[in-house]
Amino acid sequence: MIRAFCALTLCALMAFPATSHAEDNSDITLTPYTRLRLGFDMVQADPNVAFVSRNDGFRVDQARLGFKGQFKDRISWVLIADAITPEVADANDPLSGVTAAMRDAYLHWHATDFFNIWLGQLFMPADYEGMISRREMNFVNRSVASIGVLPGRGYEVAGLSAGRQQGMVLGAQDLVAGMIHLDYRIALANGNGPNQLGNDNEQPAFYSRLGAGIDEWVQLSFGFQYNPRTVGELPNLYTENDLVALGDLHVDVWGIDMLVQGIWRQTSFDTSAADSDTALGLTSWLVLDEPFGVHLYNFKPGIRLSYLDPSSFLADDQLQELTASLRYDAPIDLPLAFMVDYTWLVEESARSLANDRLVAMFQIEY
Repeated sequence: MIRAFCALTLCALMAFPATSHAEDNSDITLTPYTRLRLGFDMVQADPNVAFVSRNDGFRVDQARLGFKGQFKDRISWVLIADAITPEVADANDPLSGVTAAMRDAYLHWHATDFFNIWLGQLFMPADYEGMISRREMNFVNRSVASIGVLPGRGYEVAGLSAGRQQGMVLGAQDLVAGMIHLDYRIALANGNGPNQLGNDNEQPAFYSRLGAGIDEWVQLSFGFQYNPRTVGELPNLYTENDLVALGDLHVDVWGIDMLVQGIWRQTSFDTSAADSDTALGLTSWLVLDEPFGVHLYNFKPGIRLSYLDPSSFLADDQLQELTASLRYDAPIDLPLAFMVDYTWLVEESARSLANDRLVAMFQIEY
């Protein structure tokens, strides 16, 4: 698989002629980019668990700065850093310092309409919710199936979305053929997350996504991932293999935005006699944006349901999440948005917490 991937990349590079270095600098455009997300976060305090809530307050959620460049509509690049990146903290510790870190840093070569190359740190071809930028979502945060439970909001657990990785992506994200829109991408990446200086081992992770849709109305997509991970500390290193299958259906018609998606993961252990562990995440949402032509004065109400079973080894770790949201986009010619979410997170009775959450977020992007 890896040899075939490399051979395909080499053939693509040889098939397209190189551009002369004697190009006029006027062919290059450079655009600054900034995004601020500022708000307030409040979680219901559980009387029996000290690390849930008790840290409510104002939040600088994102403070991103960078630039986007382009050369003759064929090559583009993105370099964006975020000054609000949490440092590594103890498990279930909602308090942590922040540092600046890279978010997006990649080169995009639009070789032809049907073949593109992305190289650097970027979102991998994965599930719909896991790839879409939060600035475009009607909800302040991604669902529990995607990002899990963050510190201070309940018992900390990881979600199932791949997120950003350092690697190479080949294919086309939105190939338009009349009314038909195609998405076909494969990728090799380190598989150990963003802002890591090197791979956790010498085995790359594989990602893929194949989707087809009709105009902007409906798209059905499927994906497959394989990530051999190395965990532990020297000299005690262990291999775990993640096999992921996913599918999603996105519909956007008559001012109604709907999503249904599922992610299934199986983890096998090469260095252990333990059985394979499985996880399952399901998410659906419904967002109203001028439904059937009814003007809502720039307000977009939405509701989202999500389910996460992070491990088949445990019988009482399932999570159900219900989020009601309201987004307001400024009617003036300014990139302003305001979002408010109320989330009910329900655990199994053996580990149930009182941890309803209210988040209000103001966003400006330019």
